[in-house]
Amino acid sequence: MIYYFKKRSSISGAFYGWGDHVNVLFVCTGNTCRSPMAEQLLRQKGPGHIQVQSAGIYAMKGQSAHPNAVNALADRGVACEHSSRPLDRDLTDWADYILTMTEGHKMQVLQTFPTAQNKVFTLKEFVNAETASAGNWEDLQKAIAEYETKRAEWLHVCQNPDLSADERQKKEQQMHEDLQVNLDDIHTLENAQPSLDISDPFGASEDVYSKVCSEIEALIDQLSSKLR
Repeated sequence: MIYYFKKRSSISGAFYGWGDHVNVLFVCTGNTCRSPMAEQLLRQKGPGHIQVQSAGIYAMKGQSAHPNAVNALADRGVACEHSSRPLDRDLTDWADYILTMTEGHKMQVLQTFPTAQNKVFTLKEFVNAETASAGNWEDLQKAIAEYETKRAEWLHVCQNPDLSADERQKKEQQMHEDLQVNLDDIHTLENAQPSLDISDPFGASEDVYSKVCSEIEALIDQLSSKLR
C-alpha cells in the first residue's frame, strides 16, 4: 500500500514577470464567486503594473458573477463587470502567478497543467508564507521521512525469499501494525497545519459572501504590498 501526504511548495523570494507588468490569475471552482471578487479587488487596489484575470476549474463560459458577490464588492466601492471562463492553457501560459482559492484547486491545476508547477500557490500560501509554514511543519516532514524509512526496512524484511508463507504473513501483519503508529502521528500533525483554503460561499447568504469578501480583501491588501 502506498500512502500520499499533503505537500506544499516552497515560495522563493524571486518574482516572475517584473519589468513592464506582472500577470496574476485567480482560480476557483466556477469563476462566479471567489476568484471574481479577488480579481476585481486587485484590479482596484493593486499597483499599476499588475494585470489580472480569473478563471474556474469547472467554469462555464460567459456567466456573470453571483449577485451576492457583486453586492459584496459594491459595498466596498468596487464595480464588477464579469464574464466567467474556464481555466485553459492560454491562461496558465499568460500568468506569472496562478493563485487558487483552495489547496484542492491548486492540486487540480498542477494535475492538468504540470508545467505551471513553479507559479501555482493558494492565495493564502503566497501572501502569508510564514503562516503557511507555521505549526508543526518540520515535525510533519520528519514524521513522513521516518515513516518512509521504516516502511522500506519492513518491505526488505518481508521480501526475504527465505521466509515461509506463514512467516511472511506474520511479518506483514507486524509491519502494518508498526507503520500504523507512524501514520496516526502523521495524520495528527497534518490536521494541526493551518488551513490555506478560502471557503466557498456559493449558495450561502449575503452575510457569508460579505465575510468571504472581507477575507479576500485582506489577502489582496497583502498581495498588493508584496508585488509592489
